[in-house]
Formats: sequence, structure tokens, C-alpha cells
Amino acid sequence: MKKRVALYFTLSCMLSHLCQARVGLAEIFFTTPGGHIICHCDPYSDEQTPAMIGWDQLQQLEKWYFYRDAVVGKGKGYYFIFIEDIKNLKIYKDEARWQSGIDQFHVRPFYTRWLDLYDSPDDFLFMLYMTSFVWAPVLLLILVTVALLTFKKQIRWNKKGILITFSCVLLFLIFIYLKFNLKSF
Repeated sequence: MKKRVALYFTLSCMLSHLCQARVGLAEIFFTTPGGHIICHCDPYSDEQTPAMIGWDQLQQLEKWYFYRDAVVGKGKGYYFIFIEDIKNLKIYKDEARWQSGIDQFHVRPFYTRWLDLYDSPDDFLFMLYMTSFVWAPVLLLILVTVALLTFKKQIRWNKKGILITFSCVLLFLIFIYLKFNLKSF
């Protein structure tokens, strides 16, 4: 049994395209809606990261959000608005001017989804893939058990059971949608 677990783990590490594409597991990438990259990666030092690649002024980012082809956020000691389609970068030293700039560029969303380094969807996929040798057989076992019990008429699907199942599936789909759709609205 231990040899099988070791084999599954080794194969998962070798076959993972996310694992092979990164130099280190601690490197985190965000692709903005305009195609730019925010990363915590080499060759940037820890004092510079996270940084937006290609825009050297945007280093030491603390939090940000995406809205209407813009990246709006806060770095260490500054605030910024980056309009991606026209490559217009505005840096502010105080919050009041930054708030007026947000109103000027019409990038104040109804719901603001602030992001930081811990919100990367690639890391979620990587961890989902790396733990698939545990959750995939368990999920398959649950589905087969429910199917067999339904077939043997030991589980009767009434309206309440269908509603609870549908609600659970809907909540899971909403979670997945919010994990991969990083834009504010």
C-alpha cells in the first residue's frame, strides 16, 4: 500500500504540467484581463515582489482588483490605476487623490474583489491536481455508492433530496466561477 501511495505521488509530480512549468513552487502568477502578468517570481527579489512584469514602477504590490480593463490597487507606500488597453499608468502618493482618480477613470465597481498573493487560481489548480490521488477515488466511491443505493431503491429521491443535491452542486459551481473569474463587478 505504501509503495502505491509513493508511486501515485511520484507520478503526479512528474506528470504535472504546472509543476514542470515553474522553477519553484512558491512562484505565483496572475494574468490580468489585459494580458499582463503580476508575479511573485524570479528574477525579482523579495523586496520587489509582487511586481507587474514590464512596469517597473509597480513593485511591492499589496492588494489590487481588476475592473473594466484596469488594474487598481495599492503598493507599499503608493496607490495606482493602470488602464491596460491604452497602457496608461497613474501613481498616487495619497489615498484621497487615488479615490478621485478612481472616479475620474470610472473604475469603481459595485462589488470590489480585492486580490493578493493568496488568490491565484493556478495555485488552486496545482493543489487540486496534487491531491487528486486522495479526493478523486473518494468522490468516485461516493458517486458509485449513491448510484447503487438508488438502483436498489434504498435511496428515494424526493423533491427535498433533489433540492439539497442541486443546491450543493450550485454552491460548488459558484465557488469555482469565483475562483477563476477574478474581475470585480
